[in-house]
This record gives sequence, C-alpha cells and structure tokens, in this order.
Amino acid sequence: QGIPVFAQQSARELQATGRTPGQVLESARAGVQAADYRGPWYADADHLSEVWQVTMFASAGFDWFTLDTGAYVDTTTTDPTARWRMALLRARGLRKKVRSLVPAPVIELALDEISRPATIRDHVAILLLLRRYRMKIHALALRFPGDWQKAVDVTGAPSELTLRAHALLARM
Repeated sequence: QGIPVFAQQSARELQATGRTPGQVLESARAGVQAADYRGPWYADADHLSEVWQVTMFASAGFDWFTLDTGAYVDTTTTDPTARWRMALLRARGLRKKVRSLVPAPVIELALDEISRPATIRDHVAILLLLRRYRMKIHALALRFPGDWQKAVDVTGAPSELTLRAHALLARM
C-alpha cells in the first residue's frame, strides 16, 4: 500500500501564493487531522534547485524532496552522458544537503521541465550516471514524448515501444 503525499509545494509556488513551507505543512496537517487520517504521509518539497530552498523546506519539516536540476542539462551536445553530467552532479550536491538535514528523506530527481523529451539513450545515460555517482533515489521524473499539461493531462501519442523501453529501464 502506498503512502500519500498531502503537502506538495515548490519554491516558485510559495512565491506565487505568498506562503511559507511551514504554512503549507500546517495546512496539510490541519486537513489530515480534520479527516481523522492516522496513517503515515509525506510532504513534498517540489522542484528544488538551490541549497537554500532545500534548507528552507527541511527546516519546516518536509520529508520528500524533488530535486530539479534540469537547468544544468547541456543541450548543446549530442553525447547523452555529457548532456546529463552536470545536472546529475548538481543533484548529487543537493541530495547530500538533504541527507545532512533530514534523517530518512524520499529523494526524487525531476528532469521533466526541459526543452525536449528524454530518449532511451538519455534514460540509460542518466541511470548509468546515477550508478557512477552512487546516487540512490526513490523516483525519477523524465520528460517523455507528447505534450504535458502540468497536473492536467498528457496529449500526443508516444509509441508503445518507447513506453515499454522506458518502463524496463525504470526497473533497473
């Protein structure tokens, strides 16, 4: 059985709403209490790209960290390993910071807000870099073919072969 995420907020969403991570977490706690939910749940600090953001959310009590290092993807190269290297090194530094502040965090790596879909070669390169840098993560969000309507829907028709290949890689 899965564990729900009842609080999820990014630094840019905080800026847009004028809230703090502590306020978001308190709102979620109030909802959990009002619903008389007694099970475990997560609070996701979403799309973090800076150390100060990690510190701010960790200090508030968040326990799921979605690290977004898509800005460090090198789109000028055709070599998949070189393309993702800096993004993964940046993620490794952020992950280290999270682990220094939170005893048992969930770590997600978000590389889904980039200019083009990840290919199978990209997916393999990312997995190999994660292994090389000894980075254990709980989830990996890639940009897949099709048009993503954030939090709404996916349009377009990625091939079944592409989806199967990505699914097989996810099991590595």
